[in-house]
Amino acid sequence: MEDKMKDFWVAGIFFLVIGAFIGFLIGYAPSATLTGNAVVDVAAGNCFDSDGGVNYMSYGYAVDKDIRYFDNCLDENNLYEAFCKDGSVAVKKFSCAYGCRNNACVNP
Repeated sequence: MEDKMKDFWVAGIFFLVIGAFIGFLIGYAPSATLTGNAVVDVAAGNCFDSDGGVNYMSYGYAVDKDIRYFDNCLDENNLYEAFCKDGSVAVKKFSCAYGCRNNACVNP
């Protein structure tokens, strides 16, 4: 009886490891991310901008080394825009002509 229990546990652990490996393979995504404008290699440590670059009218974020920098209204008129520059995240303060709401400049 003890041998059957041992075999049962060994088989269970074996299938658990195989299942985890298959799950890893199925869930594996390539390192390139399609942005609509360009393909950016995030896995290589390059920067990714969700709104395609400096885009004051659209809320987005930039990612560098697994850290997200979000576009953010500083106050009712000023925006901090996160974007990629030379492979790293840069942040620029921008004065919105029609105000800043929902972390983007208001469209006229």
